[in-house]
Amino acid sequence: MTLETTFMQSVQLAVVCLRRQFAPTGCGSVLKAMQFIANPRESCAKVYAIMHRLLERITELKDDPKCAGTVCYPCRSQTVSFVR
Repeated sequence: MTLETTFMQSVQLAVVCLRRQFAPTGCGSVLKAMQFIANPRESCAKVYAIMHRLLERITELKDDPKCAGTVCYPCRSQTVSFVR
């Protein structure tokens, strides 16, 4: 058995242990979510970057004189009145 094989087996064992710890019932949706997210730190960094770019864009549009008076949710007042 090579060192690489031993390392890969230990990594696989660690993944199985983490799955048991975070999804003890083996719920398929939780396991799929964990597989999709993969690395939570990287996923959070990506979401943070997307939100940061979105806020920058909103700030640009807010300060742009061509966009003055533009409403983000033009049907919002109608929707609220329908709910009431």
